Amino acid sequence: MANEAAIVNVVARTSLWLQPHRIVLILIALGLVLSAAFFMR
Repeated sequence: MANEAAIVNVVARTSLWLQPHRIVLILIALGLVLSAAFFMR
C-alpha cells in the first residue's frame, strides 16, 4: 500500500511540475520532428 501511495504522490507532483513546462515539452517535440524532417530530405 505504501508503495502505491508513493507512486501516486510522484505522479501528482510530476503533473504539477509539468503544468508550466508543457509548452517547453511541446517545443522540444516540435524541434525533434522538424529536425527529423530536415534530415530525411
